[in-house]
Amino acid sequence: MIRRKEHRKNIYPSSLSGGEKQRVVIAHTIIHKPFLLILNIFIIL
Repeated sequence: MIRRKEHRKNIYPSSLSGGEKQRVVIAHTIIHKPFLLILNIFIIL
């Protein structure tokens, strides 16, 4: 389950933490339904 942070939706990417940026990239990738998704690090969502 992905929890939305309403207070974060109107901010610049540079103000996100590293973990938040990773989650945004993963969510963006999953939305496009890739055939194969390779992650080279252990990620806890």
